[in-house]
Amino acid sequence: MKNRFNTWLKQTRPNIITKPEKYSNTITTISNHLAKKLHENIDLYEITNPKEVLNLKKKYFSYKVFLDKNNRGNSMYSRALDLYIEFLIAHTLQIDSIENQIEQIKHNPRLTPLEKERLILSRIGQGQFRNDLIEIWKGCAISGYKDSSM
Repeated sequence: MKNRFNTWLKQTRPNIITKPEKYSNTITTISNHLAKKLHENIDLYEITNPKEVLNLKKKYFSYKVFLDKNNRGNSMYSRALDLYIEFLIAHTLQIDSIENQIEQIKHNPRLTPLEKERLILSRIGQGQFRNDLIEIWKGCAISGYKDSSM
C-alpha cells in the first residue's frame, strides 16, 4: 500500500509534492508512534478504511507530544495523514467502480459464461497493471503524456 500511496502522490500532485517518499515515510513513523503509545501493533498501511484512519488521526493528535511534533515539523504529520486519507477515499472509489463493472458483466444476458469470465478477470488486474505502467513510464507509455488522470 505504501508504494501505491507514493504512486498516487506522484500522479495527483506532480508539481506540488516533489518528494512523495517523505509523506509515505511519515505515515510509517506515525504508525510506529501509535503502536508505541497504544501498545498495539498498528500499521496504517494495513488499514484501508478512510474513517478508521481518520479516527486514528484524531487519537494521534489527542496526545500533546504528537501535536507538538506536528507544530515543530510545519504540519508534516497532519498533512501526510490528510493525503493518506484522501488516497484511501480515491482507492475505495476505484475498487467500488471495479466491483460495479463486475456486477454488470455478471448480469449481462448477451455475454457467454466464458466472455463474462474473461472480462471479469481483466477488470480485476487492470488497476494494478495501470499503476505499474505509470510508475515505470512516469506517465503514458505510448504518448509520454505526464497527466495520468487522462
